[in-house]
Amino acid sequence: MNIGILKHFWQMTVFAIVLMGPVPFSLFFINLDNYETKKYSFAHNILVLLISWFVIQTIMALVFGVIGFLNLISVVVFQFVIFLLGIKCYKSTEQFKPRFFVRDIAKVISSLNSSELLILASFFAICTTFLWRIIAAPIIEYDSLAYHLPAMVEWYQTSFVRFGPRTFPGNFELISTLFLMPFGEDLFAAFPNLISWFLLALSVFCLAIEIGAKKIYALASSIFVLFTPRMIETLGGAQVDIYFAALFMASLYFIYLYSKGGSYVQLALFIVCLAMLLGTKTTGLLYGALLGFILCIAVFQRIIRRQTTVRYRNELKKSVIIFFMIVLFCSFFMAGFWYVLNLIKYGNPLGIYEIKLGNFVLFAGTRSLATLKATSLANLFNPLEFSDWVMLFTGVGKNFQLPFFIMSLVFMVSFIKSLVFSRNQSLEKKLLHPTLLLLFLSIGLIYWHIPWSGGPGTTLGPAGWIGQELRLCFPLLGILGVAAAISLDNLKVNNKIITMTVIVFGIFEIAYTNLWQRVAFKDVLRGRGLNQAVGESIIFLILFALVTALLFWWRKKIDIVLKANLSLHRLSKPILLFVFLFFFCGITFSYIAREVRNVQRKDAYGGILEFIELYTDKNRAIGTIFSHRPYLLYGKNLDRKVLHVDRKTESLSEWLNFLNSHNVSFVGAGPLVVEKEREEMRKRVVSWLEDRNGAFIRVFGEDPEKELVLYKVK
Repeated sequence: MNIGILKHFWQMTVFAIVLMGPVPFSLFFINLDNYETKKYSFAHNILVLLISWFVIQTIMALVFGVIGFLNLISVVVFQFVIFLLGIKCYKSTEQFKPRFFVRDIAKVISSLNSSELLILASFFAICTTFLWRIIAAPIIEYDSLAYHLPAMVEWYQTSFVRFGPRTFPGNFELISTLFLMPFGEDLFAAFPNLISWFLLALSVFCLAIEIGAKKIYALASSIFVLFTPRMIETLGGAQVDIYFAALFMASLYFIYLYSKGGSYVQLALFIVCLAMLLGTKTTGLLYGALLGFILCIAVFQRIIRRQTTVRYRNELKKSVIIFFMIVLFCSFFMAGFWYVLNLIKYGNPLGIYEIKLGNFVLFAGTRSLATLKATSLANLFNPLEFSDWVMLFTGVGKNFQLPFFIMSLVFMVSFIKSLVFSRNQSLEKKLLHPTLLLLFLSIGLIYWHIPWSGGPGTTLGPAGWIGQELRLCFPLLGILGVAAAISLDNLKVNNKIITMTVIVFGIFEIAYTNLWQRVAFKDVLRGRGLNQAVGESIIFLILFALVTALLFWWRKKIDIVLKANLSLHRLSKPILLFVFLFFFCGITFSYIAREVRNVQRKDAYGGILEFIELYTDKNRAIGTIFSHRPYLLYGKNLDRKVLHVDRKTESLSEWLNFLNSHNVSFVGAGPLVVEKEREEMRKRVVSWLEDRNGAFIRVFGEDPEKELVLYKVK
């Protein structure tokens, strides 16, 4: 074993501190929300907890990144402080009950029927399976190695969020950086994606329930959303798209609650979700505009319905005004930080992209937004070309597969039924399907115009490009999940059919995504194949059986306690025992996965991490040029300094002087993917690097066209 079990135990303990620090404060927000509403479910409470958790972690990381204290010691101290402060605030709320979650978990399990318990067991089993996958499998996704992970390592090394080359928001990368710190490697770098995956499912579930779907249909539809191959593939990287979709769906949920008479807490939760959305991706500006329009409709609905004036008077109390001032300040900070950073460095909130209003230039930039618009499906897709339709449907079919088509088919059938048999329905029910369709089309229209959705150049990209870019429309999948839940309820689909479909899809997606990934990325060895697909499927079935047995045993025990009118305190010991076993199994589970990850790294990365560890000097920098895998140059322990050295120069001596002045001893190049306007520079630099009698010696790798090659400066 490469890593000592005691060291791993200590690192996992620190990881647990980073993970659990904001939880008591999040419980305080749950109590604050329940004090205002007095009616929301356990699922709603967990959703509020996760949103609060993301808000606290984001603000902490941003503040520490600005002042230069984004390091492990500062983060752990803060987590202790916020943990203690959260406990104090939690105890101060009127609804404080020391057995809060014991009581709620008992009620939830007791209320579930057998079909719902089986679906829930399937969900937890597949979550555990995918947790193994994201820990045991090294990250090889293009954008993660090119952009997301290098930014995280830079912040990790310097403790600063500096004025760097990045011009896009990075809130999610900052959260992921917190999970680099305990281990000094990317073992749990993708873990926030799993939390976001769960948050997306909860948001779809809660919104569907609130609109009127039955529990089993909402549960099944939310899991169908998660089972699409592109969603599962994105789990294993550092991309922000699942998190982005989860925030969008949570925003819709809180808007809907507010439109139905929800309190100022729901409005505050919507505001922070919108703020985090804007601080996650630049395209959040488009989705934010849509959410702002929906909020205006919600406010108009409240005015039309004349929600109790007493409520409005109460909302203007001094304490509430102070609360909203804090919420708005934090929201502006989370949403605007990256745009202000760009404004300070480039004089432009969008960085290098020129912003024009007609012919008037609002903010100058080196690139035009028209160059981005040219890569969208709106610009590249030709509806008269049959081949374009083939590529589009091939991309959708491979990346969204049966869950997408089943949800779409169910919604269409339900839509037709609602149109035919709508005479006895209320106006609200009559408008439900058209409203969901309109929202679906609005999000689809945004995706159609998003940059890079069509291809990287002047022609439509291949089906593979279009398919992997479908991650940009995960919010559309969320809306489809809500629509499917309502439709299943409207069609009264048999519970047994729903249950069996979910379980079968769970097994299928585990096996298929293993094999599909291996075929889809032929240039990268993943250490995965038929054996691993079969192995994970068997593990899933074992976990499914264990979780099912546990849930049914708990329900039986809870029913006995409730029928005998006994104290729920009797249930706390089994739950505490389960928590202890969960922590112990988590240590063992992650330790084994870590060792498997170390082995698979050699297959995935070709041994470059080991070479860097043995033959490069930590005190000297490694340059990177024309590579979409610069992250690998940081080494296994993320302790190397990496610089981008792609300077526009036609002189080798000038470039060498630049390298020497920046203490660069090695240069990494490849796989060579560059824009057409830089093609001449690429050829020139490669000729310098490959010249056997020149200033560089190739020391690792063979072909920079296909792999990352390392050159030593003589």
